[in-house]
Order: sequence, then C-alpha cells, then structure tokens
Amino acid sequence: VLGLLGRQRTLVNAERVFEWLRQRQRANVFHFNRYIDVLGKRGRWEQARATFQSMHASGVQADVVSYSTLIAALEKGRQWKAAVQALEEMRAAGLSPNLITYNSLMSTLGRCGKWHKALEVFEEIK
Repeated sequence: VLGLLGRQRTLVNAERVFEWLRQRQRANVFHFNRYIDVLGKRGRWEQARATFQSMHASGVQADVVSYSTLIAALEKGRQWKAAVQALEEMRAAGLSPNLITYNSLMSTLGRCGKWHKALEVFEEIK
C-alpha cells in the first residue's frame, strides 16, 4: 500500500498511512523500508534519513534492506559522506552488506564525482 500511495502526485496519503501504522506500533521493518524507499525516490533524502533514524525508537531493528534503501535515498541528495557512514554503521551493527548495498554506495559515490572511492568499494567486493 505504501508503495502504491507513494506513486501518487503527493505523499500525503503515504505519510498518513505510515504515521497511522507507527502510532499504533504496527509498523515493522518492511513498512519502514518501503516508506524510506518512497521518500528516497521522491528526492526526500532528509526525511528518509530521519525515518531510518526513528526505527530504533519505534522498536524496529534495521536490516540490510533498510541500510541499502537509505544509501539509495542519500544518492538523490548527493550525500556521499552520509552514505559511507551508513555503510560503516551497518557493519558496526553486525550486518553484512550485499551487492545491492555496494551498488547503491558506488552509484552515490559516482554521482558525487568520488570515482576513486567508488573504485575502492569495487575492489573491496571483487
């Protein structure tokens, strides 16, 4: 439902549904991930980051998809340092990045002109 609502002209309905779920403590990791994805695709990387950061306070544990989706959202805002930091936080949480995570990070770095850093990430996954 969140994905469908996120494709509408405005995000008002998606925001309402997500807040309804969160207020009733029914939002799970899938809901958070989907909402972060919707925000990221709409260029609202700051709101996506804030939503990600609110997961723990809501009693929801971020997973690999959560971090990968956040990194993809940060690309829209050209926030390469925050994307690298998200990868470091992911590892510190004991999660292993997957190819989607690395691809999102390399895309963010490339978009920001940080080709040498993108190549370092590529070398890491070879």
